[in-house]
Amino acid sequence: MRRAGTILFIAGLALVVIALGQYGYMGFRQEKLRAVWKQQAAQHKAPNLRLRLIRLKIPAIHLDDIVIPGDGYRALLEGPEWLPQSARPGTQGNMVIAGHRDTFFRRLHAVRPGALILVQAYGRKFVYRVDWEKIVSPRDTRLLDRGHRARMTLITCYPTYWIGPAPHRLIVRARLLSTPP
Repeated sequence: MRRAGTILFIAGLALVVIALGQYGYMGFRQEKLRAVWKQQAAQHKAPNLRLRLIRLKIPAIHLDDIVIPGDGYRALLEGPEWLPQSARPGTQGNMVIAGHRDTFFRRLHAVRPGALILVQAYGRKFVYRVDWEKIVSPRDTRLLDRGHRARMTLITCYPTYWIGPAPHRLIVRARLLSTPP
């Protein structure tokens, strides 16, 4: 029993260390991306198109993060990810951004219709307004279709405070209100 207890304690400690390491990595990468963003803004340059950095702000939930292109686990560790096969910010179509429910999008469930979403990309600013939110099955991918209207879809796992793989997805849909000249 004593040996089993020691093994379980060590395994638990290892899991805590791994989790803290991932959170530390996320914070480190976001700070690095913010530094690149600030440097480009101070030089009055459009963000590096090679990096395709997007700044996402949702004032209602105090979210202000740098979004990167990607569609995999590693990209999600660095920040919310813009699915590059989806529309670019401010253009016709559906721009899709995904984020972990327990990190960058941990308060996404509190966003309500009417909330504003601010996006800065390619040296331009765009304003979106949330139209609706919906809980769907992970297999329901219809809401990710490109479409013809300029809109944004934010997606994360749901319920937010679920332990383990979440059984649903939270979708927040917004439409483009304004675009700079």
